[in-house]
Amino acid sequence: MQDFERRNLDLKIEYKKLYFSVRTAGLGKTSEQWCQEIKEEKIKADRWERKFQEAQMRNEALERSLSESRNEKGELKARVAELEKTLHQY
Repeated sequence: MQDFERRNLDLKIEYKKLYFSVRTAGLGKTSEQWCQEIKEEKIKADRWERKFQEAQMRNEALERSLSESRNEKGELKARVAELEKTLHQY
């Protein structure tokens, strides 16, 4: 009887191994391959996040530059108006 129980347990273990093997084969990848793919996707996501942050910083710098240029343009217009007024006075 003990031999039968051990053989039955061995068969159950073998069944579980085959079950998980079939499951894994159905996905086409082992858990190690999935872990590797997840790692690679995280690296890609980090790379895109850095690119996004760099683009955002460039955009902010351009907005500051545009604002400064507009301020300078306003100051120059005011200076031109002042000079024209002075010119017309003479």
